[in-house]
This record gives sequence, structure tokens and C-alpha cells, in this order.
Amino acid sequence: MFTVFLIPEFDHGTFVYKFFFLNYEMLTWPEAEIYCRDAEGGHLTSVRDLRENKYIESKLRMLRYYFGYSKWWIGASDLYTEGNFTWTDGKPFTYQRWVEGEPSGRHGGNKEDCAVMTADPHWGRWKDDYCLHHLPFICKIRGK
Repeated sequence: MFTVFLIPEFDHGTFVYKFFFLNYEMLTWPEAEIYCRDAEGGHLTSVRDLRENKYIESKLRMLRYYFGYSKWWIGASDLYTEGNFTWTDGKPFTYQRWVEGEPSGRHGGNKEDCAVMTADPHWGRWKDDYCLHHLPFICKIRGK
């Protein structure tokens, strides 16, 4: 299926966050959600509040320093209804932390329907992105 290069894993309360970047190939947003669901028993991460966002951001800061990735797939999209973002885990979309001017819906001729959490310079902020870009991703799994 996939060859995993490194899986930084962080426990936080009742959830485990796994940060995936795959050897020689990142995943598209749909592939990443399927991987989180089928291989890990979770979903691309949802973010419920500022505290959770800051926790994930702190891990991105560390990973950015060592590995250099600037954006990671999270579980929000407006694939079903433009402008109406939902989480892949079905939780209410009540918290948002978009970069100013986002979500934009389109960039460079590509429709942008899937959310990323960004690193430098917009630490922990979100953007919408083209769903078929190959990027690292964050799975959120209910802890044991």
C-alpha cells in the first residue's frame, strides 16, 4: 500500500495526532483521508478550538524545523457545497482559523476545496488548497 518514512506521534488528551510524510510521495487530500480512516482508524484531523489548534501548531513548528514542510492536510473541505466547510469526522465546523483572504476557492486555475494548516509565515492558520496536490497530512485517532 504505502511505505511510511517517519510517523511523529503525539498524545493529547483523548486523541493521538500522527503526522505523516511518506517516502518519495505525499498524498492527495482524498488519499490522506482514506489512509487515516482505513490504516489508522481515524480521520484527517479536525480542530475544535484555539487550544487544540495551538497544540497542533506547536508540533508543526518542531517538524518544520527538522523536515521543512510548510503545509499539511487537515480534515476540512467544502467539496460538497462551495463555501460550506465540514470535517471528515462529522464533527461540527464551529471553529475556524483562516489566513486573511482565505478560503479563496480558486488559485492559478485550480479549484481549492480542501484545507491545509500552514507553517511559516502563517503559523497554525488555514488555507484552502487544490485537493489533488500531494502533501503531508495529520491523522487524528481516538486514544486507547
